[in-house]
Amino acid sequence: MTARQKTILVTGAASGIGAAAARLLLERGQNVCAADIAPIAGDAFGASPEDRLLAARVDVADAASCEACVRAAVEKFGRVDGLIHMAGIHSSRTWREIDADHANRVLAVNTTGAFLMAQASARAMETTGGGAIVFATSGVINVSGTGGDGRGGPAYAISKGAIIGLTRSLARSLA
Repeated sequence: MTARQKTILVTGAASGIGAAAARLLLERGQNVCAADIAPIAGDAFGASPEDRLLAARVDVADAASCEACVRAAVEKFGRVDGLIHMAGIHSSRTWREIDADHANRVLAVNTTGAFLMAQASARAMETTGGGAIVFATSGVINVSGTGGDGRGGPAYAISKGAIIGLTRSLARSLA
């Protein structure tokens, strides 16, 4: 690993922003642990060198799965320098359509998952002098998402609003 080369764990890497982030980091010469609950195709990131890519399965709503993912990255690359947490699920159900099980699942993946991945990653970063953690939230928290027609509904808005509080708490705790 060169002096500038970092190891970044990217969740939600099977598609969307997570996949784009993993691809860009690989193009820039970084080590990447691309993690998702869905399988990641071996050629998902083009001709990326296998020595700089680890494709990992992770259920961010499960603490043991998060710990195992970070442990695998450390075993392959020797350290974790950053987390880009893009894993999440969307909900466009309106307040009339949501039940407790649905709301709790959205919160478990989007909010608790962010915390569990950050916790596992921060533990690894502590041993090597620190790192950076990036979360994603949503504009739905500013536009009062009501759900329906694919728009983010209350469960999604709650989960993404909580990310702001989590970010502030971890920023102070880990500083």
